[in-house]
Amino acid sequence: MIEGVSDTIAAISSAHGPRAVGIVRLDGPEAIPVAANLVALDGGAAIESAGGSTRHIGRVRLSPGGVDAPAVVYVFRAPRSYTRNDLVEIHTIGAPALLSWIVRLASAHGARPASPGEFTARACLNGAMSIADAETVAAVIRADSDQDFAAAQAARSGRTTREVRRIADELADLAALVEAQIDFADEPIEFISATELVTRVARLDEALVRLCGPPPAQERDSALPRILLAGPPNAGKSTLFNTLLGRERAITSPVAGTTRDVLAAKLVLATGEAVLVDAAGIDDADSGVAAQARDAALRERDRADMIVHVIDGSNPVIPATEPACDAAPELASDPASASPAGLRLVVLSKCDLLTDADERRRLEVLQASGFSDVVPVGALSGRGMPALKDRLADALIRLRRSSGAVSALLNARQTQAVATARSALGRATELVRSSATVADRSELLAFELRDALDALGTVTGAVTTDDLLGRVFAGFCIGK
Repeated sequence: MIEGVSDTIAAISSAHGPRAVGIVRLDGPEAIPVAANLVALDGGAAIESAGGSTRHIGRVRLSPGGVDAPAVVYVFRAPRSYTRNDLVEIHTIGAPALLSWIVRLASAHGARPASPGEFTARACLNGAMSIADAETVAAVIRADSDQDFAAAQAARSGRTTREVRRIADELADLAALVEAQIDFADEPIEFISATELVTRVARLDEALVRLCGPPPAQERDSALPRILLAGPPNAGKSTLFNTLLGRERAITSPVAGTTRDVLAAKLVLATGEAVLVDAAGIDDADSGVAAQARDAALRERDRADMIVHVIDGSNPVIPATEPACDAAPELASDPASASPAGLRLVVLSKCDLLTDADERRRLEVLQASGFSDVVPVGALSGRGMPALKDRLADALIRLRRSSGAVSALLNARQTQAVATARSALGRATELVRSSATVADRSELLAFELRDALDALGTVTGAVTTDDLLGRVFAGFCIGK
């Protein structure tokens, strides 16, 4: 995938499409001379004599006839650059055709078009960042929500790499002690006892578990929290769904059972974003399409991080309990105490159809049944909607706080590497427990500890192969 690290490459580095400012990036030993052929600096200054980390004003020479475009040029000299090579960025008008023309001019003067992710790959291969650091760059590029972006930015602090390296260093110490036992097999020397080895391996395994975070109860297609609108058929869930989103996303009808499929859409709140889910009403249907829709709604309930239980306010008979709202009828003070979802909220819907007296009577019935915290709303008129959105925004903050043990690992590759290391540590533990001393199984133990160490090395970049580099940078775009 990477053609080489010693030649000069060029690519558009700004996002695709027209914009006010576009960026063309050059990297390699001839980056500065190539840039000198493309740009004339104001005042006749020479780019070749520019110092590192400097900014210059000039114009890009697009043709011999004098057609040019304004430009700001940033010069970074090795090793103080993103890639630790000489690197030049040309910032000019963000017209895609213009930027492509500049790249073609750079190629005519000896630069090669860059491959996807090649700038970051060079930074990685030159020791400016680890494999894990490179993957955080990819995560920032791919982030499609504020939570994804915040998680990727947090990962850029290097916490993942530092923690894995700390674990790997301690694991290397253990491996060295076991291998010393092999070298001095004929000597009456015990470098580490079986009990101590088991204890230290268990401690390392616990650290890896903390790094991965708790396993998800259900497979998730988004990192955003899921908020489920649950309740009986015709409770007003779909109307509430549309009103919260601010657009007609779900079909609404006074006929019970209109919603069959699960609908999900991104909900933007004052404190962030979530996935809002509308599902079929939960009732006692036992056959046919209605039962299938009910089962799908129950599966969504198990996936939800928060349940908004919707009760039909227009119904004079308020049930004491509902299938979707068992165990925790109100917003729990302890997010971890509610099950299956972390948080719950009760909404009394269709209040725009009620008189004030009727609404008070409904709320009194709910309070007598244990629903002490209820948000009354009228989705069609907008009544109570600001208060509901405020409650959801507050809940979103609490959901983030309750997920403090979320994985520091960014992708399946890193998670699989840690799982491989944990498996090797588990086998090492079984070997020790089945023998009287470390010396009895020292060679097999050394192999398992080294296997775990190699797996962790693929996270930090201590172990790199062409296949690993290909997988890491395959998802990058050109220019990054």
